[in-house]
Amino acid sequence: MDLRAIVVAAATSVALGCSINAVVTPIGSRLPAQPPDCPVSFFGSGPPHAPHQDVASIRVVCRDVVELRCKERLREEACAAGADAIYSIVTTTTGPGNYDLAATLAKISS
Repeated sequence: MDLRAIVVAAATSVALGCSINAVVTPIGSRLPAQPPDCPVSFFGSGPPHAPHQDVASIRVVCRDVVELRCKERLREEACAAGADAIYSIVTTTTGPGNYDLAATLAKISS
């Protein structure tokens, strides 16, 4: 994507009122952040079966965006928190393009 396309996309998002906000609440001691594109495993209901350490709880509020972009923000925040797993994901749809996601971020023991 060229710079012009990025600027147009950003301006369109602002003009349309699109927003994604995340609140991360650490659990225990903080871990070093991972690269923004780190691999993250999603576990929709319960925690990973492998030994793991809970890192944080998270709430992501998305307005006027596609659900996939909202989940991508969830993954980005997991990487920033040093996590490599997201579990117990609860998604509430509050209208077209409006999503509230809550989950737990974890680091799977190696």
